[in-house]
Amino acid sequence: MARRIKSEAPGEVLDLFGSSSGKEAEVERLENVLSFRIISAARAISKTVSDTLAEDYDLGLAEWQVLSVINHDSALSVREIVPRTTLDAVAVSRAARRLTDRKLLKRYDNPADRRLISLKATKKGREMFDMVTRSIAARERAYLKSLSSQDRIRLLNLLTGIEQELD
Repeated sequence: MARRIKSEAPGEVLDLFGSSSGKEAEVERLENVLSFRIISAARAISKTVSDTLAEDYDLGLAEWQVLSVINHDSALSVREIVPRTTLDAVAVSRAARRLTDRKLLKRYDNPADRRLISLKATKKGREMFDMVTRSIAARERAYLKSLSSQDRIRLLNLLTGIEQELD
């Protein structure tokens, strides 16, 4: 449900941090705080993805992130996976262990440094990745159906801009 912040002038919409005509926006209302709205949307999406992963594939979000990152590269160490996810090293290690136990990843000694372990997706892991990706993409299309393709691209670009400002 889209919420708009309106000024006292009919049809005029204010931005969250100022106004288009000198009038104050109702920022003190929680639903008008951009950070809250982003967190709220992210939690709803995260729950949808988490539920799909758990119910349909017996995977957690951490396992999905690790499998996804590894699927796009030939072989990676935990240290290389961490910055490509929202996880810390401990969470990546635990997820990698669970994925290895399920034969979705295979562990290899790193020839350059035997202390490091490289992880690589197995055939079963790549097949799982493909199934999960299709399922999540279908869910994503469902909750973004009210947005045009141009709006979806704009949304991704806006989120990228925010993330870059915060890095």
